[in-house]
Amino acid sequence: MFLLLAGLVVLQAATASAADLGLRLPACALFESWEGVAPQAGFDRAAALIAQALPAEADEAEGEEADDELEAGVQGDEAQAPVRLGDGRLALHSSYWKERVDVVYRKADGTYDPAGVDQIRRIFRCKLNGAEIDIPVGLIELLDAIQDHFKADAIELLSGYRSPERNAKMRKKSSGVAKNSMHIKGWAADIHVPGVALGKLRDFASSLKAGGVGYYPKSGFVHVDVGRVRYW
Repeated sequence: MFLLLAGLVVLQAATASAADLGLRLPACALFESWEGVAPQAGFDRAAALIAQALPAEADEAEGEEADDELEAGVQGDEAQAPVRLGDGRLALHSSYWKERVDVVYRKADGTYDPAGVDQIRRIFRCKLNGAEIDIPVGLIELLDAIQDHFKADAIELLSGYRSPERNAKMRKKSSGVAKNSMHIKGWAADIHVPGVALGKLRDFASSLKAGGVGYYPKSGFVHVDVGRVRYW
């Protein structure tokens, strides 16, 4: 009886503390629609505490994906039409491959340089087998806009193209990996920008309405893709 009463006291105290801090935890953070609105400070504090308490995601820091959200976005066969969002130059760094690319992918006349696009495709290659796939210029433009907005030296690319074999391997480890992930098409990138808060990165990417945006504070990245516009 004493232990039961003690437990109730602790639970009540924890609830009161959360109320005092003004925390509002959504039922499922993966499907919270931010629509470019800055997150509550309380939620960011809670996410930071959770990140400290839980181990990092397995599989090279690639977090779980919202299966329903991603599968809904691949019903069409074409990515979002490219829009010239950046200045035509993009720098990406991959800690996994220990590589960096800094290329001018769009020429002054507005056409895309195949050699520059090829370099970007190369750094996007699958971690399992090194396989490559064409990367939509719309995704390249989106990443360029993010780099320009934050005046970043380079964007850290955590995950780009994911071969079907790698995706199947990941699904065996975690039920949270989408069967029809945008990564399989080469339409997605999991990124972070050194020195930029993930919440700010998510908000700016969402404001562009160039595709899907997923927020993974526990794993330390934001997912962006050029499928249907949606947020989780």
